[in-house]
Formats: sequence, C-alpha cells, structure tokens
Amino acid sequence: MQTPNHSDAITAHGIQFAVLAQAFPVLRHDALKPIANAKLAAGMMQRTAGETPLDMSDERTQQLLNDVDVMLDEGVDTVRLLGEWLTDTGKRVAMATLVRECTKLVFTHLLLSGKRITLAESVAGPDVALFGGRYVMLAMLLHLVDVMPDGSELLIEGRPEGHVQASIHPGKGSTFVRASDGRGGAMISWPAVETLASFYGWRAELADGVFTMALPSATQRKAA
Repeated sequence: MQTPNHSDAITAHGIQFAVLAQAFPVLRHDALKPIANAKLAAGMMQRTAGETPLDMSDERTQQLLNDVDVMLDEGVDTVRLLGEWLTDTGKRVAMATLVRECTKLVFTHLLLSGKRITLAESVAGPDVALFGGRYVMLAMLLHLVDVMPDGSELLIEGRPEGHVQASIHPGKGSTFVRASDGRGGAMISWPAVETLASFYGWRAELADGVFTMALPSATQRKAA
C-alpha cells in the first residue's frame, strides 16, 4: 500500500466526517439511553421517598440504587467509546463483529422503506483495524442503502481470500436503481467509498451489480 499524501488524507477525512454525520443520531441515542434511564430511576426514588417503609423497603431502595449505578456506568462506557470514532486506538475486531456493528448504525435509513439487510453466516475473516474498517464498511452500507429500492434486500456474504460481498435483491414490484445511474441521491457516492477504502488499504469493487470489499490483508497479498 502506498503512503497517502496530504491531499489524500484531507479527502479521506472529509468523507469520514460525512459518514460520521450519518451515524451520529444512532450514536447519540445509544449514549443518552442509559443516562435517561438512570434519570427515570432516580425520579422513581424521589416519588417514593415519602412512602411508608412497607411500600419502600430497604431491598427495593437498594435495587433501584444498583440499577442507577449500572446505568451510569453503561453511560460512561458508551461515551468513552465515542472517542474511538475520532482517534485511532489501534483496536482490532473480528470482521463479522465489524459488519454487525455497522449494520446496526444504518437501521434508521431502513425505517418506513421496507428495506432490509441480511447477514449470511459466511461473513467471517481475520481481525481488522476498528478505526479505518468501521468507516470503510459503514460508507459502503450507507451508499448501498441509499441506492437500493424500497422493499429490497441487501445480502452480505463472506468470500474466500478476505472479501465481503454485498448484493441488492429487489422486492416484487420494485425498480432497481444502479449506482451508476446517478439517481437515488446517495449521501455517500461510490467513488467516495472507493477513495476511503483505498486510503485505509482496502479495495472496493463494483461489477455486475455486486459490491465487493477486500480486506487489507487480501489487498496486500494481491499487490505482493
């Protein structure tokens, strides 16, 4: 893999920002949920503070305190994990874990459209760098979810030599929109996906309606 120049880095970081902007609503919800639940539990304790000992037992009080403590810990951990979107900590994850995480982050784009994503059991492979891999995979998913027609399915499968393959299967009566048609208003264009993938040593390919993402290890083997 060639060392990227300053211009490549600026372009890649711009694409990353666009990807993060799309994922941010879900990340914000995940961060606020445990804190909001802790606040609700604290409110329950305040409302029951004036109840008789029979209604507000020590056991119930302790349970609520334990619940609040767990929720706050979860909230702190979630906020800390947000930092991994901004700084490369060198963390690595399994390919299947990466794909599942990125799939969850695009669920708001599937609402009310009838679109769905199916992960095959074959999605596997070596561990990959979380920081770059998450942006690359999420960029591809955001592009595909934008261009696929309502009611269609995106099937993601694993392939030999460290590849992940995605294909769109239109539902009955839907009209297939190809990325090359320039229609559908994709927030993340396919050239942007290719650029970001290349920056992190991946390889994004589109052929006959099948989208393939080669892992860094596979890209490096081919270059060798």
